[in-house]
Amino acid sequence: MRKLLVVLFLLLITSFSVMGYASANDNAPTETIEMEQ
Repeated sequence: MRKLLVVLFLLLITSFSVMGYASANDNAPTETIEMEQ
């Protein structure tokens, strides 16, 4: 159970860092989200 929480926490951190990287790159997070879908 504790391992699952750690994995979820790391996933959250990586998703936030990816969002921050995308917005820092072209200042358009919405375009990046549309590309991922």
